[in-house]
Amino acid sequence: MGHRGDLPGRTSLRSRPPNPDPKRPRPGGGHLADVPSHFNNETPFDSVVAYSLAAGGAVLVVILGTMAVTAFQSHIDAPASMRLALRAGYALLVAGLLAGVAMIVRGTTLVRTGHRTTGYAEAGFLKAFHGVTLHAVLVLPLLAWWLAHRGIADPRRRTLIVAGAVAVNLTAAVVVLMRSLLTL
Repeated sequence: MGHRGDLPGRTSLRSRPPNPDPKRPRPGGGHLADVPSHFNNETPFDSVVAYSLAAGGAVLVVILGTMAVTAFQSHIDAPASMRLALRAGYALLVAGLLAGVAMIVRGTTLVRTGHRTTGYAEAGFLKAFHGVTLHAVLVLPLLAWWLAHRGIADPRRRTLIVAGAVAVNLTAAVVVLMRSLLTL
């Protein structure tokens, strides 16, 4: 209370009471641990943080999207298991990026229509899906590389194992997505 927030009742974005001992910041940092980082424009500093995050996110979407397109359009001089891992990883990464964009759009829309607290509370509805899918681009190629260096010489067996891992990751992403959408 006492800070700007939603229009009716003017509740605050600050979900926790102020730090009782400013000399000992809370875990995760002092000011930044006490207030939301995304779409928070309560103070000039909060605005700089929010818009910096937005600009960085936009740059990541463009760069990672370009890398994904390249992974699908170019010939990758690698074993089939690595090609599968890279392409599936990038496809899942793009899904994660789109989930991030959807969360930002939802939160920004709510905040700009006067529902700050609701916006921040509901913006992360795809956070788990976002996390599962973003990491596939790291995990799947690492698995393909590890299998190639663990003495599994049969390229077909390596590709089948990577395909199984892709299926597990995709299943996890779908399950998390369905849970997220059902709790809206």
